[in-house]
Amino acid sequence: MDDFRLLILMFICHVLDDFVLQLACLNKLKQKSWWKSQTDNKLYEHDYYAGLIVHSFSWAGWILVPWIFFAPTISGGILLAAFLINGILHMIMDNRKANMMDVNLLLDQSFHFSQILITWTILCVVK
Repeated sequence: MDDFRLLILMFICHVLDDFVLQLACLNKLKQKSWWKSQTDNKLYEHDYYAGLIVHSFSWAGWILVPWIFFAPTISGGILLAAFLINGILHMIMDNRKANMMDVNLLLDQSFHFSQILITWTILCVVK
């Protein structure tokens, strides 16, 4: 499969995970305010991180699916590094949008598109 098609598939996987598969429930679970509205129990004070982690690493996995299936020569170590880096960066940005509220949807999506472009560029070079 040519590189441009891999990029298009990465964007399709991004839309799938960020807008279709991220159910309303998961979207609430990554919001600190939602947890506070449920209880004042300090035990749940940081549970929103679980929602952020689940969604962020799901997204990181989905954007790499085209590379896993259509670029079999790419190293597993490189894919793992891309998965971890993209998951962490996605989590940081989503936390800023959902909890710090200093990032809007447009900036959030621009950042994720940039992640995809940079990841695609690096994977094209190393494959």
